[in-house]
This record gives sequence, C-alpha cells and structure tokens, in this order.
Amino acid sequence: QPYGGIFISHNKGITWQRANINTNEKLDILNDIAIDYSSPTNARTIYVTGEESGLYKSTDSGKTWHHTQGPDNKKSTTIAIHPGNSDIIYIGTSSGLYATQNKGKTWQLKSSGIFEKVIQISIIGRIYGNVNADEVIGQRITLKKMYSSGGEVFPFVSARAIKRAIRNALKEMGHKIDEFKPGKERTLALADTGRPDELIDNDLFGYMVTGKNTYSRQGPVAMSYFKALKDTPIKSEFGGRFPRNQAPGSNPVPFEVEVADFIGRLNVLIYDYIGDFTGPNENPEIAEDKKVLDITERRKRLGDFLEVLLLPKYVLPRRTNSLNIPEYIGSLVTLSKVGPLPVYTYYRYDFDEDSIDFTMLNKLSKFKEIYGDNVEFLYINYTGSGGGDVDKDLFTIIDVTDAIRRMVDFMFPVG
Repeated sequence: QPYGGIFISHNKGITWQRANINTNEKLDILNDIAIDYSSPTNARTIYVTGEESGLYKSTDSGKTWHHTQGPDNKKSTTIAIHPGNSDIIYIGTSSGLYATQNKGKTWQLKSSGIFEKVIQISIIGRIYGNVNADEVIGQRITLKKMYSSGGEVFPFVSARAIKRAIRNALKEMGHKIDEFKPGKERTLALADTGRPDELIDNDLFGYMVTGKNTYSRQGPVAMSYFKALKDTPIKSEFGGRFPRNQAPGSNPVPFEVEVADFIGRLNVLIYDYIGDFTGPNENPEIAEDKKVLDITERRKRLGDFLEVLLLPKYVLPRRTNSLNIPEYIGSLVTLSKVGPLPVYTYYRYDFDEDSIDFTMLNKLSKFKEIYGDNVEFLYINYTGSGGGDVDKDLFTIIDVTDAIRRMVDFMFPVG
C-alpha cells in the first residue's frame, strides 16, 4: 500500500485520483508544489517536493510524473520558480537552500553566491468599478477577466496597468520616467529608451531596446495581476453619450459598462539590484560611473516606489469615472536573505469570516524554523480591526511608514 503521493482532481475536488508516478519508491508526504506558468497551458511543467523522495516533475499538466534529480536527494521542504526565468529553481532542504540555473540538471548551495536578498510583498485589497477596461465591443465597455474551466469569473487588473499607474505617480514625485520614442522599424510603435541610470521605470521594471544592437534589462521588480480571489459577478451600468454638436431632437447614444466589486491579491517580488546596471545585456552607453548608482539614490528609488505601492498613491487606469484607487486590507511583507520563498499561497482571505485567514498565515512559521534569522515577516493592517489571531511572535505588526523604512534598510543598509 502506498503511503502518500500526488493526487489530482479534474472537477474542483469532488473526486480525486492518484497521479501516475513512474517510480517504485515509497512515496512519503509531499511538501510543496511549484508551477511553471511560462510553459504552455495544456502542458504545464509542475514540480513537487517530498521529505524522503526528493523531487518529482510533470511536463504534461500532471498526467504523468517522474522522479528527477534534486540537490543530492536531500529532504526537500519548499520549492519556488524564478518569476522572470523558469530555468532558475530554488529548493529548501534539510541541509540548506539550493538553486539550479538549468531546470535541475545541476544544483548549487546558497554559498555559490547566486542568491540575492529579496523582498516579497503580498497585498489583499478591494477594487470596484470599470478598472483597467479590456476593450469596447459595440457599445459595451468590458472588464479584463479570466474564466475557470467551471465557468467561474475572476476580474483582474493587469500588472502592466499597475506599473503604468506607478510610473505616473513616480513622475509626480519628481522622478524622470520613460516617455518612450518611436520605434526604428515601425514609426507608430513605441520603444523603450533604455536608460535606467536616468529613468526610474527603466531601472525598476526593465527595458528592451532592439535594432542593430539589442540590449535589455530584466527589471528587479516583478508583479502579478491584481486578481479576484473568488468567483465574482460582473454587473452592468448604463449611460448615454451626448455628441458635442447634437442636432435638435436627436437622442444620446446609449452605452453599457461592465463593473465588478472584488477582493483580490497582488504579489510583488523585489530583487537587490535596483540601481545596479552591471548585467551582461545592459545598455553599453551607460557611463562607467553610472553603472552602479550611489547608495543614497538606490535607497530613494526603492523607498519612493514602496511609498507609491503601499500607501497606495497610484490611480488605476479606467474607462469611466468610477472608484479607481484600491482599498487595501492588509499586506504581508517577507524579508528574505535566502532568495524567494513560496510564501504567497499562505496569504488568503476568508470570505465566510470577512477577514484575512490568519490561521493559514501563521503556517509561515515553518520557514522561520528552517531559515531562522535569514527570514523576517512584517504585517501591515490597513483596516485597524482584526488581526487578533496573528502570531505576534512570528510577525512584526507595523505601519506603512515604518515598514518602508525597514525594507529600505534591509535591502540597502548604511552605516
């Protein structure tokens, strides 16, 4: 009789079946899962880790599995895939943190130097209205939304829209941002300027310049969608457009606007190379004395970005005059010296209790047990209520201003 293993449901958990594991080894309790979302939808690459059995991999969305080479077959507890490069995978084991840069062919301990300090932020908040509209179909202004296989609807605000809103807010704070320029191949296309030393958004979010010589930057700030956490009904509002030169007796043109009121989550990952342009593909026109900005400017860029993100001070793009500033409920902040950790999945909303699910959040204690002082958790409560069940030995309950200061000091210490 098998002891455990991987089980798959194709009907939202009504029934389950054991996965097809190509091994004769005893399967123990499996600890963690990571999905490579850059792989094709119908052939997702999925990794799972086990206490004794190591690492398993599927390249067909879980239909078949095989045992693959982990880091010296150590007991594996956690796994995470780099959001910008799926060749890089991190695994936490009984003997330390390992990483691969070639999808598991070879592994290195963290002492190899490929691990960075990272800040991971997960924000849960409410969004209402016709925010980040998708397109106009006839007289209907639609919302961006995803659909599950069961017909559930999940409205979202795209990462691109959020970055655009943050760019505009940073410009209001006095930073220079990329105004873009006509592309060389297509005069109507807009191209990145590629000057992260001068433009804060080219630094934070990256750039790509193409042409005779191509150079690019993988931005140190990565973002997810701000996506609804549960099935959300889409409603319609109706209005009328009045032409500027309306003929006597003519009627306004009716239109329909899709709106949604949802609680969603935004995940953000920040690496430690803000203000560092020494990468191999960076713009060669950057002067040598500007390839690494001074510590004061690096701290300011990070601090101003965090201020815009966490207060929040950005205004979401929209098609109508509806509420367009997200109402934050709470933010989980992870300060990690051992690279990215799979913490986002622990931050959830309990819709039955209408509050953050602190029971799940407190399970982050296992990372503290493994990594000790190399991991620190902060929690920002925006509502002023709830939070009574949070483990105060695990989390530092903190306000936004102090949280920003802690994050800047963690990433770019001075003195």
